[in-house]
Amino acid sequence: MRILILDDDAARHTTFSSLYKGHEIAHVYRFKEFVSCLEHSPQWDLVHLDHDLGDSSAADTYIDGFGSPQSYNGFHAMLKLCELPIDSRPRQVIIHSVNPAGAQAMLKYSHSLGINTTWKPFSVSK
Repeated sequence: MRILILDDDAARHTTFSSLYKGHEIAHVYRFKEFVSCLEHSPQWDLVHLDHDLGDSSAADTYIDGFGSPQSYNGFHAMLKLCELPIDSRPRQVIIHSVNPAGAQAMLKYSHSLGINTTWKPFSVSK
């Protein structure tokens, strides 16, 4: 199984790696890394998405319609997944964010396009 994980927290990556031993896993920490990964290898069986991607670098921001810089987040990643041709979309997406509003928005959007998506809030105690 090919698994793509987007999260800014290295501890979550470590935990997910232990859950999926023996599978091919790509770890990305920023939105633009995620997009690059999809462009180079769009076929994934499972995609894990976080919503809040922490303090993004300037390279991971965009200017909104009001001229203000905004950080990309997991919802933007979900938009990119939904742009893929239907036969290239992942079989399953798991939103593991602990941000309920962000996760619900991602879930609602993906379900409206028929993507098999579940929300499983997950945190790693430090």
